[in-house]
Amino acid sequence: MSSALKWSLSIATGLAIVVVAAFFYQRSVAPTAPVMTSSNDAVELHPALDAGLVLVAEGRLDEARASFSKVPRGDPSYVLAAKNLAAVELRSGRFGAAETILESLTQLRPDDVELHARLGEVRYRLGRYEAAELSALRALEIDPTMDAQRFAVGLYRTAQEQLAGATQIYERVMGTTGDREQVMSALEQLVEFHDEQPNSLAIHYVLAFFAHKIGHDALEVEELRHYLAAGSSGPAVALARRRLHEMDPDAAAD
Repeated sequence: MSSALKWSLSIATGLAIVVVAAFFYQRSVAPTAPVMTSSNDAVELHPALDAGLVLVAEGRLDEARASFSKVPRGDPSYVLAAKNLAAVELRSGRFGAAETILESLTQLRPDDVELHARLGEVRYRLGRYEAAELSALRALEIDPTMDAQRFAVGLYRTAQEQLAGATQIYERVMGTTGDREQVMSALEQLVEFHDEQPNSLAIHYVLAFFAHKIGHDALEVEELRHYLAAGSSGPAVALARRRLHEMDPDAAAD
């Protein structure tokens, strides 16, 4: 990883909110206390759900998985238990199992924005980038204010080598959001993809674009050079050359 990317990742990590798992909910004081789900309806905790939350907090994921699975489908807290089960599978790297659970839940709660957002994340981890984008777009259809899902669409389009689609949505969301933590979290995700997929051409261009938007000149120049050196073709090449010349005439002449 280059020094510019290391700098970007360190800043992003420092500003990003660390979330252990997207679906873990705070354990109630008593097993019967209400827990709010993403659809704003309160349920009483099934004892197996309450026990599972305790096990998760203790890092005993295998036991938590078994406990969440004991909540019967007809129980009022079933959906919440299944969400937590999906989170355990996601945290354990069992992305296929998490996807199966989340797909089933979207049939029960088709308008639950959180489910579609997490399903997109899981599909991204599985390398199913187009399906991930569709999930994120469905989340935005339900709640158009979710800027986090616009950033997610940008990442998923980058993974599909869609330069125009990715930069267009990043342009839109970065022009309206005031959430610096969200911006830097999105940058961290791009840097991670950069390291995981070194042969991607789109990631260099999109990272350069992102760096330009946040005023990180060193990263922008570095990624423009990588993009052009990779033998890229298409209309974006001329834009990249022009921008690199503006930033670093000597580099553009190499």
